[in-house]
Amino acid sequence: MTYRFDHAVTPAFTELRMIGSDDPVPVDDWAIEAPAALLPGVDLTNRLRAADEAIEEGVVLFIEHAATARLTAHEAMLLGLPPLADVSVMIRTTGGNIIRPEFGVDLVWKNLIGQPVVGAERTGAWLRVGSSRQRLPDVLFELAESTGKLIPREDLAGRMAALAALRELLPDAEATGRADASGAIGTMSIAVADAFSLDLVGEGDASRLVPILHRADQPDGEPLLPEAQQRIFGTDRFNSFSTARPMYSLGAGAYVVLQPALRAALAEVRRVQGESLATKRALLASPRAFLRSALGDETDQTVLKSVFLETRDWSERVIGLGLWKPRVVPWVPLEANDWFDGTPGPSGRKRAPSGLMVNDRLVPLIKEQAEELLLKTEAAIGAGEASVRHLINGEEIELPATDETRSALLAVQAASARRDGETREKAEAEHVMIQPNEQSVEVEAG
Repeated sequence: MTYRFDHAVTPAFTELRMIGSDDPVPVDDWAIEAPAALLPGVDLTNRLRAADEAIEEGVVLFIEHAATARLTAHEAMLLGLPPLADVSVMIRTTGGNIIRPEFGVDLVWKNLIGQPVVGAERTGAWLRVGSSRQRLPDVLFELAESTGKLIPREDLAGRMAALAALRELLPDAEATGRADASGAIGTMSIAVADAFSLDLVGEGDASRLVPILHRADQPDGEPLLPEAQQRIFGTDRFNSFSTARPMYSLGAGAYVVLQPALRAALAEVRRVQGESLATKRALLASPRAFLRSALGDETDQTVLKSVFLETRDWSERVIGLGLWKPRVVPWVPLEANDWFDGTPGPSGRKRAPSGLMVNDRLVPLIKEQAEELLLKTEAAIGAGEASVRHLINGEEIELPATDETRSALLAVQAASARRDGETREKAEAEHVMIQPNEQSVEVEAG
């Protein structure tokens, strides 16, 4: 009996079947029925399934087009798939200005000597030329997919975000000789922002809030835009409109796109530009709490937390303007053989109190107080509140509702748990042994 792999192409998947005699073999039986020559291909399909890049249904394995495009020449051969297409692509813009509804991007497929491939049609990771299909390399598949996301064209912000993704793919494709871009898309730069930080510049009522754009996943809090473009956005374009816009032109073919959550937050920042200096300073000092209060309880708190970044520059600016929040650090004395709460331990000495150091003030906390304050702090952070108040030994204290406070309380709590464990071990280990000696009573630690 001769076994072989066979495939078909649909808009959603590459469909793979194993044919034995006349009938397809159920996917779950491939490893049992496949001859030795097909077993490496079966192993590959199992890896695709384990990576959630393929799913089985009866006799068909549905492979995602992205996974099909990533297959090496050897892997494709194991599954009986054809080699990569010997094509490149020209990306050209149509419809004139990028902000016009009729603006679009077309792909022109070419052979490797630069001649257009007449009648080429793409379906997922496959290009049909005449009666044959060939696989697209992953870089061309990703370019084609990004181009497809430019529709609907009336959605300007969505179109610009798709163009930004396309622009990110172009350098690698151009470097391999697989792609070339003409018109505006070849020279434009598009940045997509989903987070911001803040600054306050100027004096008195002329002061202006300056949003600094970021990507939430960018390391070290580096601004998204080059300095010159950030200056154009923060001091000019942002203030040129009455509210935040989905996209801003920064000149010389450069654009920045605001993701929806960021746009909602910056709309509130823009509104505050017309308020008093005190209101601006309040926003700068506690952006998340301020924005939560302004945007309402329905705002996703996880998103709100990621939208504003507490960068080093922001922290230094807050300190420089006298809006510094108290610094909270854990206070855990390192004294041996003492009790956590200050009561005498087996050694007869008392432990110095543990707790928080708030600026230069020590706030003693027993374990239960630390646990209760931690719960209140986490609730305040989740609610976007600026601070938390708590009664400690008859005195109300106020702490900033920040990750720093939470970390300090976790450290105190951990030290408390550790000491409790050490105390129990010591109490169990120490006992009195009376030796039968008429002259003295001896005490040993067992």
